Amino acid sequence: AQHPTRPLASVGSVLTLYGQQRFARCNGFSTEVRAAPPPAGLDVSALSAAARQRVIRLLGREIPATSFTKTDTYSAGKELYRAANLLQLAEQLGRRDLAATMETKLAGELDKWLDPFGSVVRSNRFFTFDPVIRGVVGVDPSFGSEQFDDHHFHYGYFIYAAAVLAAYDHDFVNRDGVMVQALVDDIASPQRTASFPRLRVFDLYLGHSWADGFGLTPDGNDQESSSEAVDAWYAVYRWGLVTGQRDTANEGLWLYQLESAS
Repeated sequence: AQHPTRPLASVGSVLTLYGQQRFARCNGFSTEVRAAPPPAGLDVSALSAAARQRVIRLLGREIPATSFTKTDTYSAGKELYRAANLLQLAEQLGRRDLAATMETKLAGELDKWLDPFGSVVRSNRFFTFDPVIRGVVGVDPSFGSEQFDDHHFHYGYFIYAAAVLAAYDHDFVNRDGVMVQALVDDIASPQRTASFPRLRVFDLYLGHSWADGFGLTPDGNDQESSSEAVDAWYAVYRWGLVTGQRDTANEGLWLYQLESAS
């Protein structure tokens, strides 16, 4: 529910895509969402003993076979996300040997992507900074990400994988934490800074994010994947938790809850 603070006067109504919208002049509004925090991990509590063993057998097949072949930020992000979930499953099901294999692979790929000097030694798999638009651009870009389309979709996968890895690789934050934080700030900076706008993609009035960076398509702006948007805010929440940044965790939780409700 949105609650205007000190409504002063009605200023009529306008027909919109959402129906007839009534407006009142006021000096601000607050938004209230009631929701429980999401779990910081995968829920394996309902697995029977037989199911657990089957999942472990699948992990024994999938983890050694996991490789990273994609070079664009969307497809590569999904590979990292998958690897992070395999790592979590192995840890939660007590197979530290399999988890260690996956941890090494995931760390190697994230270290590559998050190397601040990656552009010097590679033609792709690195991030750079656009000083004009003020934000991070991954190379190779995809789906218009060089024009700031879909950044929360792409970077949510990276932030999630980083948050999972940081829970087990205790040196990861020292190595790559600054770069992960840059991805967080690119999509969810809580305030305007010299490097980033405030909440680049999030519409505080409507309570959800937008996907099209420049909004120049014939159909205007859109939000083509609300599930990936929710996943991005969950990733910010997890990153805040694992790094002990309570403000970041709270912001990620707020965005997660608000976009889910919307």
